[in-house]
Amino acid sequence: MATHDYIIANASGAAVRADLNNALAAIVSNNSNATAPATTYAYQWWADTTANQLKLRNSANTDWIVIQELDGTMLMEDGTAAAPGLAFADDVDTGLFRPAANQLGVATNGVERVEFGTTEVVFNDSGANVDFRVEGDAEANLLFVDAGNDHVGIAESAPGTVLEVGSTEPYVTLKNSTEEDTDGGRESRLIFEGEQSGGEISTLAQIEVSHDGTADDEKGKVVISTNDGSDGASPTAALTISADQTVAVADNLTVNGVQYPYVSQLGNRNLVHNGAMKIAQRGTSETGVTTNAYICDRWLFAPLTLGTWTLEQSTDAPTGFANSFKATCTTADASPAANDYAVIVHRMEAQDLQHLEYGTSNAESLVLSFYVKSNKTGAASFGVQQNDNSNKQFTKGYTINAANTWEHKKITIPGDTAGVIDNDSSVGFILDWWLNSGSTYTGGTHNATWEVATQPNRNADNLGIGGAANDYLAITGVQLELGSNDKFTPFEHRSFAEELAICQRYLVSDSTTAIFAARYSSSHVMFMFDFPVTMRTTPTLTGTLNLSTGTLSTDFTGPSRYQQYVINTTAAYIAQGWEFSADL
Repeated sequence: MATHDYIIANASGAAVRADLNNALAAIVSNNSNATAPATTYAYQWWADTTANQLKLRNSANTDWIVIQELDGTMLMEDGTAAAPGLAFADDVDTGLFRPAANQLGVATNGVERVEFGTTEVVFNDSGANVDFRVEGDAEANLLFVDAGNDHVGIAESAPGTVLEVGSTEPYVTLKNSTEEDTDGGRESRLIFEGEQSGGEISTLAQIEVSHDGTADDEKGKVVISTNDGSDGASPTAALTISADQTVAVADNLTVNGVQYPYVSQLGNRNLVHNGAMKIAQRGTSETGVTTNAYICDRWLFAPLTLGTWTLEQSTDAPTGFANSFKATCTTADASPAANDYAVIVHRMEAQDLQHLEYGTSNAESLVLSFYVKSNKTGAASFGVQQNDNSNKQFTKGYTINAANTWEHKKITIPGDTAGVIDNDSSVGFILDWWLNSGSTYTGGTHNATWEVATQPNRNADNLGIGGAANDYLAITGVQLELGSNDKFTPFEHRSFAEELAICQRYLVSDSTTAIFAARYSSSHVMFMFDFPVTMRTTPTLTGTLNLSTGTLSTDFTGPSRYQQYVINTTAAYIAQGWEFSADL
């Protein structure tokens, strides 16, 4: 092919004819040639056989515009979002353009809307406030991107959060397509990450659902894991719900701010009776005490040789409690010896303690908590004697830091695999709060482990109460429960009626009412008194029996009833202030 200058020179007829044929050949071949025409014109065509492109001269006759490849491939200018390379005659700022190498942009109204690159497709790359919507068959907003608020909605046209699903059935399904029956397989996870101030990214928590067991079945389990502070991308399992609906807690369970060391101990945690000192059937106070005496039910005060005391169910109590058991020394020990002491004692039945598994390899620890108040400060001691028969003892010190101030104390009592607790109604545990007359007490030392109980095995630093008049010790909120690693729960408050019924297993008493005998025959009367609850054992009656005449007959008293005949009399009564005691 050839190019031509499109100028027919004056010549002979044959030469002019040849010149016209060459010009027509150039026209019909679009000036096809390996090089550009020597003479160019605005809007002139050139089939560039070197570049294999069809080109058109621009209007200024200064450059060539590539129209398409000679094999038919269409070509266009790169253009811009404001002036796309491929646009519409009546809308020249809408069309396609080339943002960069290997990229295709779609623009409307002079703004890029979509960009197709080699590694991604970007919608709204320029960050304009332009929403994106995908319609479904019946849902106009199957996927909706709210660009102005940076929110995404699924079946929701006005998402209020980063992601919102709105539907009559807003279900989300995570499906593991791996065919397997392994334990922990078929897993799906929700992973929660966070970024620290230094840019470090860690997994804060995750929820994983997986197969439970190895059988070819449908069993599933849920594991909730949290980062304990150094887990990185592998948080530690905190709670597991198995296919059999059992729940395993990694360490401790907290419900409404209440911490439980064992899931099975959500109720009836406190092994101590009348720990809030609510019940005082014998009366609220007693003065001049020099021997063993009770005021608050189940709590024995034994002064031994240490002075004279006043005992009371006091209204001086910490927040959340109405009463305390208070022992006040009214007359100091006149001649205190080195081992003079007093003790507040609480005994528990062995048959109520079998679940502690003492004496086995699974012996469980106990935790004791209580509130204490005294006018004295300094070291004090607490002791546990396990089972009268085995004579095992654990003694632990604690400190009263401030005078006349309620303080909450917590003591861990280790499990004892060498001792045993008999399965009967005898003593299983004895809790002791020890006091002494002064700093001369040298009866023993703090013990870190259980040991054979002997009298010297007491703390050498007992609180010096009883050395002066008006020295006092008050306790309340006493709780003994299963636990370990100092896992203490708040005090378990029982109702007054429930606590009274528990205490009446050990004592039925009335300080204001007499028991009158009923006529049985013309010459006999009979006392018959049914106890409110079955007592621990046949109780001992304390009270003044008033008979005009006659004698007592056979005693029919048992754990459930007091029944007594009086022969040859027509009237008899037991004066007020009686009590039936089956205390340990």
